[in-house]
Amino acid sequence: MDPLIDASGQTTLSLPHRLIFPHNRFFTDANPDFDKYLIRRRRVDTGFHPYTAKAAFPHLTVQYFEDWEDYEKMAVPFVFERLVVADRQPAQNAVEVGQPPFASALRLQTSPHWWEPIRRNMAQFLGSYDVSSTAKRVVTYLHSQSEPNSLKLSNEDHEALVTALRKMGKDLGYEIQIVSSQTADTDWTTRMLAMVKSSVSGTLCDLQLSDLKFVG
Repeated sequence: MDPLIDASGQTTLSLPHRLIFPHNRFFTDANPDFDKYLIRRRRVDTGFHPYTAKAAFPHLTVQYFEDWEDYEKMAVPFVFERLVVADRQPAQNAVEVGQPPFASALRLQTSPHWWEPIRRNMAQFLGSYDVSSTAKRVVTYLHSQSEPNSLKLSNEDHEALVTALRKMGKDLGYEIQIVSSQTADTDWTTRMLAMVKSSVSGTLCDLQLSDLKFVG
């Protein structure tokens, strides 16, 4: 939203203070009786690791249906100076078939360094902010092969892609990182360091999806 973000990530806008899930309750189960406060409960799946938001946005508060309900029932006005509303269904209806649901947001006027304030926060949290100064290009392949219900390559195509990436790294002098989206396979710190360290811009090769076998 700030088209003037510079290469060092300096911006006139503050990072987000609230992330609101107005339709998701804090827990996945119904609230128990007050005398059962010691039972174990499962929190709702937000789609991101809980450490990620804390590291990238140190001042961010995540709010849920119960918080939104409080705003409504207090019957007093609340003013949000800047509010971004994301609704997946209408966003998906606004793009061409096959495009990511929020692809239309990519057409907004932005700085080429729009991601740097967030990347800098994460890199500083991990103690690796100077890692981008290396002259070596770093290519990261983040795969979801171990994720049961995700769209992924067949094992054959996955291994072929890994082999091709490593050959490309050897031939062109790139550093190749292969990391899993599953914490059981690649711990959170390793995965985030890989993301921070990645320095590839542009397209290295054109991958024809019709030539690949997808499963899941």
